[in-house]
Amino acid sequence: LEEGGAEVVELELHDGSELAGRTWSEVGLPGNSVLAAIVRGQHASVPSPDTVLKPGDRLVIVTEIANEPALRGLCLGQASSVA
Repeated sequence: LEEGGAEVVELELHDGSELAGRTWSEVGLPGNSVLAAIVRGQHASVPSPDTVLKPGDRLVIVTEIANEPALRGLCLGQASSVA
């Protein structure tokens, strides 16, 4: 993936994240980013549009390397928007 400028990142949603409490269909990720899975507790699943994101969820995202800082900000509650 790195040769193509992409990577897989796993980021945990924090309480202050603007993504927490929103459905997957409401979330805007940076361009060329795909949410591959959500890990909640010991269970991993592919999100449906009506999946509600919760603090503590771990998001597995395939993205361009340059998008990682913006994604981290969204998950930690340190960015206003990337869509």
